Amino acid sequence: MGDLQLGYFQDGITQKIRGKIMAITKEIVVDKIEVSESSIISVRTATVLKEDGVELNRSFHRHSVVPSVRDGDTWKDADISGEDAKVQAIANATWNDEVKKAYQDMMDAKPETGS
Repeated sequence: MGDLQLGYFQDGITQKIRGKIMAITKEIVVDKIEVSESSIISVRTATVLKEDGVELNRSFHRHSVVPSVRDGDTWKDADISGEDAKVQAIANATWNDEVKKAYQDMMDAKPETGS
């Protein structure tokens, strides 16, 4: 199997098959951000696999970011430090004290579920 060689670089793999070098790359990008009426931010992340710059596959992951989180009997601001810079900018522009309080009141009004 002397025809196949793999070399790794940053976020990609270079393959040499029968003398042809092919670069396979993986890109992860935030491609959609939406803010709901209740100020919950929905984030869609796309994972794109490319070979020599040509897209081979695209898959999606979604998650939500809320303005406040419950810590026992109290509320605290959500930690958004691990979010994409665009998500952080939207959260900082959107989540003022009034919005956070409205979200907390909405969540407090929901009946508790679970066992």
